[in-house]
Amino acid sequence: MKMHIEYSSSSRDEDKEQVKPTMMERFKVFLSYARPMFIMLFFDVGLPLAVYYILKIWLSVLVALILSGIPPLLRVLYVFWKKRHIDILGCDVRLTLLRDSTVTAVISLMFFFTLIPLKTRWFTIRPMIFLFSQQMMSEQPPVEWVDKQGKHCSMEQMEFLWQNVPFYRRYCYILNVLWGLALLGEFLAKVIMIESSLDVDHIILYGNIIMLSVMLSMTIGTLIASRFVRKRCVADSKVWHKENNYADRLPK
Repeated sequence: MKMHIEYSSSSRDEDKEQVKPTMMERFKVFLSYARPMFIMLFFDVGLPLAVYYILKIWLSVLVALILSGIPPLLRVLYVFWKKRHIDILGCDVRLTLLRDSTVTAVISLMFFFTLIPLKTRWFTIRPMIFLFSQQMMSEQPPVEWVDKQGKHCSMEQMEFLWQNVPFYRRYCYILNVLWGLALLGEFLAKVIMIESSLDVDHIILYGNIIMLSVMLSMTIGTLIASRFVRKRCVADSKVWHKENNYADRLPK
């Protein structure tokens, strides 16, 4: 009888080993989760960035930004059409939550991507924080000065700060990294909750709390930092003008 029990126990152990998923099965499960993310990254990050930087060569920044939003819009319309006609009930709720949370990951990756100091004759990649500031300050008057040759120069305000105030460049890069890390952390927290034993209601509740906390803390921190940076940029700009503006030093 004892031998029979030992044999049964070993049989159960063998069954457990047989049930254990293989590396290929784990890889297939990973692909089932990763494939939608890769598709979303292509349509929501890759194509929009390519469209924006290519069209910016011939069109204005505003028009290029608007047109770069077409690929994600087409993907959203396609997914909406597909779900309404094909996949109304046959979806995994947790997988749907994971797909929805990839929007945060996409935005985070865009923050990190724009940290690449790539410059060509067609386009220049700059931090998203700088691009946001440039759009917000687009109606501000340009910065004007006279160089030592007596030539009158004019430059868009944020472009002037980027080229002539190193402190402002560092601020853009640092804030860009912080926003990217904050959004990536929010996404990873959602992934951990989705993969945990939490029920869907708690995942949605905690996910919204985390998202709200991240957005509020980062927005408030950005506003506070911006006030300090604005004062520093004004002071540094005055120093630059004192050294490089010859409007009052050249003979008339």
